[in-house]
Amino acid sequence: MPRLFSATLLLLLASSSSLFADQQWVEVRSQHFTMITDAGEKRGREVLTRFEQMRASFGVIFNRGHANVNLPVPLEIVGFRSSKQMRDFGAVFNGKPVANTGFFQPGQDRNFIALDLSTDSGWEVVFHEYAHLIINANLPPLPLWFDEGFADFCSSFKVEGKEVAIGEALPGRAQTLLESRWLRLVDLFSVKHESRDYNEGDRRSVFYAESWLMVHYLIVTKQMDKVIRYMNLVQNQRVPVDEAIQQAFGMDAAHLEKELHKYFEGSAKYFHAPAPPDMDGKPFQSRILSPLETQAILADFHYHERDHHQQALAEFKQVLQQDPDNALANRVLGEAYLRQYDLPNARECFRRAAAQGSTDARVYYFGALLYQAGDQEESGADRWNQMATLLQKAVALDSAYAEAYNLLAFVRARQGDASAAIEMASKAAQLAPREEAYRVSLVGYLIEARQFDKAAPVIAALSNSSNPGIAAQARQWQISLAQMQQASTQTARPSAGDTPPAPHRESAADTPVQLSVRTREKQDASDVYEPPPGPVLPSQPIKFLKGNLVGVSCDSAPAAILTVTPAAGKPLSLRIADVNSMVLIGADKFSCTWRNKRVAVNYREGGAQLTVVSLEVQ
Repeated sequence: MPRLFSATLLLLLASSSSLFADQQWVEVRSQHFTMITDAGEKRGREVLTRFEQMRASFGVIFNRGHANVNLPVPLEIVGFRSSKQMRDFGAVFNGKPVANTGFFQPGQDRNFIALDLSTDSGWEVVFHEYAHLIINANLPPLPLWFDEGFADFCSSFKVEGKEVAIGEALPGRAQTLLESRWLRLVDLFSVKHESRDYNEGDRRSVFYAESWLMVHYLIVTKQMDKVIRYMNLVQNQRVPVDEAIQQAFGMDAAHLEKELHKYFEGSAKYFHAPAPPDMDGKPFQSRILSPLETQAILADFHYHERDHHQQALAEFKQVLQQDPDNALANRVLGEAYLRQYDLPNARECFRRAAAQGSTDARVYYFGALLYQAGDQEESGADRWNQMATLLQKAVALDSAYAEAYNLLAFVRARQGDASAAIEMASKAAQLAPREEAYRVSLVGYLIEARQFDKAAPVIAALSNSSNPGIAAQARQWQISLAQMQQASTQTARPSAGDTPPAPHRESAADTPVQLSVRTREKQDASDVYEPPPGPVLPSQPIKFLKGNLVGVSCDSAPAAILTVTPAAGKPLSLRIADVNSMVLIGADKFSCTWRNKRVAVNYREGGAQLTVVSLEVQ
């Protein structure tokens, strides 16, 4: 380690250690939130009350009810009593901390919100990001204008007596609308993440301001039912934007634009609704944190920040020097080792965390991933049983843990329980409606179970994905679905005198699972869909491949090996478990003599094998 970096890191560790020692930190819990703060228990309760109120208000707006608002990733709120302390946990630019009164730090396993409690500002930014969390976790994919407009609308949230008030005019947004040329409504409704109006200069400001006003108008004038109708037309029925506006709102886009201008020029309005009962999240629970507990939690915060990641690892190791069994430090360091494929150290960290009776669901989820990586002595059925036990404990501790349900679906499929796999995959997709990988996996389980009628609506939704690869795969599924159904019907009705072949199921030993994502030469995106790479691979979704069938090997009948060359890239070997029970499209019967044929393959990765789900001969 360079001497300058080492000295800097030691200085940071020393300053952070003094932070833990100088102030008394307290943990405050409400019904749905956890917060740590050095500003006192009373201040912590005030903050959590506002978050509970915000959460309950979402249920009021969308008629979801108090108990049905879901967050699949835990949220930790950190309240600093001074801006000086908070600067040690924010972003760094040109070597200097960026001043913030509040910010949001996302993570795959935990989200953080930081607040400077020495001021009452910064809540707009925090509530804007929290609104994004809520809609991402509870609503299906929505147009960008609605997502951003709703988050802005919620950012002014407050409680007035026995009513919820949201929608106070945002000075910056209103000023932009007064001074700038507005986007045409059809253009506003058509903006996507890659659009110029979302990413460049003045037009970006206009997009945000007009989106805020549009959502403000629709909520205050109680037209959310029309919004839902519009979204169904555009996303599910693929009606053009201008036609969808006419059908959903009963007027053309030009008329709706005029209504929006009139609304903007009128008197300021709020959205008012009766405050739901018990929206304060009482009763509260609180406890004083030891300096070491505080250090571990704040190290976890650092770990999720790119500018403080390495510092966090050093802080965790410092915690473990004083308390080798610290559950949080072991869990996060175990995850860090897992991402580096240092499996022995990861296993030891998770073992220590679990031995302390950790109530962190992620301890058991990552423990299951170690079994998936083959880092344990158990193999075959024992491995899947051990994984299932750990994952069941994870979802018992955190019933909103979508990724644990997703991995449990994979395990149930390997155990031969197709109905349980579908149930668990459906639960994951329900808990995280915007995580398309869960729905891709669900489609795979439904197709394998030949439940084509249930797969069809999921595929239809995926065909509208903003991810080109997922949309292309879904469209291919749509093309093939009728043929799959026909092939399934023919397989289910053998000719007189024939004995249907017994279905062959791969054993767990046939398809070992690897932790790492397989790497390949770059291939044409139109031919192959690959999910974004990640450090761990909790399950293998169905993938799609078009290419040339070079040859077939039937040496292990009824299994077969296909060699397929994509339009770009090296040849791939794909295994068919049983050619008699596979979904085959475009041919009456599988042939071991096929050569030089164009094929489309749905397949799943599994260790050293790529396993065919369906084959279309073109």
